[in-house]
Amino acid sequence: MMIVCCQRILAACIAALFLLAAPIAAIAAMAPQTMIGVAMIPHEGRDARWWRLFNALEFAPQLARMRACLARPDACDAPALRAWREDAARAGGDPLRLARAVSRRLGYVEDRTGHWLGPVDAYARGGDCEDHAVAKMASLLAVGVPETRLFVVVLRARDPRRRDHAVLAFAGPGGWRYLDMNDGGERSAAWIARRYRADIAYRADGRVFRAI
Repeated sequence: MMIVCCQRILAACIAALFLLAAPIAAIAAMAPQTMIGVAMIPHEGRDARWWRLFNALEFAPQLARMRACLARPDACDAPALRAWREDAARAGGDPLRLARAVSRRLGYVEDRTGHWLGPVDAYARGGDCEDHAVAKMASLLAVGVPETRLFVVVLRARDPRRRDHAVLAFAGPGGWRYLDMNDGGERSAAWIARRYRADIAYRADGRVFRAI
């Protein structure tokens, strides 16, 4: 009787472990993030601009075109895609080199409408800080960087005379890298924190994180 009882308890424990193990990946994917000295927690709400990009209207199909172009030159069906493929080839698989190449290629085009461009559209027209961040996100995804390592971070200016900003946060092997559209292609957390406060972060898988 004792043996049977112990076997039943062991079986129940094993079953419970399997039930607990199932959502581990999902829980880890929604773990809080700390960026630029600010804790960011998952948020279930939708941001209209970001939802439009991820609602199969711009971001997903344009990213698919970039991936196809990288795999087959004949799939580069637009000058913007051919230019992007050249930049990706020169970067040689280095995400940071590719991010810098994206900034150089896009340049800066002021946009006061608040409209965010898809990555291929940004390559065709140029863009402002949000467009740079989105184009870099798509570029790094296309060359194999995992979705959970890439966030477009919206920054609120500490000085009311300064405009808000956006950067791409990349969780690299050595920690966070904040990819901006400056000449060096990158900013330190300290440089950003002196001028801006992280407010909201959009991850490449569509999840949203807000500062607390």
